[in-house]
Amino acid sequence: IFPEQLDNVIESLYDKQSYPRDFTASAFLYAASVAAGRGYYVDKPFKSYPLVFLAISAISGKIKSHPLRFAVKPIEAWNAYYYDQYKREKAEWDKRGEEAANEPRPKLQARSLEDVTPEALIETLYHNPRGLGLTKPELAAWFEQFDRYANNAEEAFYLKTFDCDSIYNRRKNGEDYY
Repeated sequence: IFPEQLDNVIESLYDKQSYPRDFTASAFLYAASVAAGRGYYVDKPFKSYPLVFLAISAISGKIKSHPLRFAVKPIEAWNAYYYDQYKREKAEWDKRGEEAANEPRPKLQARSLEDVTPEALIETLYHNPRGLGLTKPELAAWFEQFDRYANNAEEAFYLKTFDCDSIYNRRKNGEDYY
């Protein structure tokens, strides 16, 4: 199902690193959806963006995390580039002091995150309209965070994101995001 070159990479990772083919192929599918983001969609019968929720489940020692880490390396390189760019812009903004007071503070661009609250994710998505990937190497850690602030709040949040529903976030002391 993949282009020949990608099939060759998957086969090579299996032969040389013992990465399971199915885990590697799934990880590449996830990475491709993050790379494409909201830049691509199918418009029939309705707009559908590349949205992949990927959970690789196997017993301990079955080389689950390695294929995912390999597949998202280019995305992590984007994140490093965006972070360096943000640091430069922020340092310049800080240096201008009062002169920059009426200008918006620089915002960090990202392509993926690992640990984030729903509120922070909403703000980050607002400033990254192409979308983001949320990479959690351990599925159990993702489920454990669901009740850290309010019962079922994070579960409901992720169900809405899976359906590509709009989310409106309003906080007393913060900016509104939709």
